[in-house]
Amino acid sequence: MLQHVRCERDAIVTRYLGPTNMLGARVKATDGGKTIRLPYDHRLTLDGNHYAAARKLAGHDNLIGGALPGGNRVWVVMS
Repeated sequence: MLQHVRCERDAIVTRYLGPTNMLGARVKATDGGKTIRLPYDHRLTLDGNHYAAARKLAGHDNLIGGALPGGNRVWVVMS
């Protein structure tokens, strides 16, 4: 059964960015207005890194998320 929830802001999309010759791996989080990039923390899982980036952008832990095609993740702030 689908559950309807109210969101406070736009969805946050997180994306893994692989390492380059100049930069290490990182995770990018964007909500359409703001974007941040966090270094990939190898102590966390891939999902943990995505959640950490979304949490940093949102400013709190009250998030719910899921996977998108292509490996990106989407998160919404629960009210």
